[in-house]
Amino acid sequence: MLFASMHTYNWLYVVNTFIGGLSLNYSYIYFKKEKFHPYIAVVSIHLLYNLFGFAIKRL
Repeated sequence: MLFASMHTYNWLYVVNTFIGGLSLNYSYIYFKKEKFHPYIAVVSIHLLYNLFGFAIKRL
């Protein structure tokens, strides 16, 4: 919640950041239970999310 509140461009961005953080936390727990490298998985998901946003912004 604190991290999301630091992204105060507008209230939708705060909500989006909070939900994204929850998703990444869930992914970490899921991949840890699956005995897959959770850190690498979460970093990869975050990288793809940022890459997608970058590509959309450039269009």
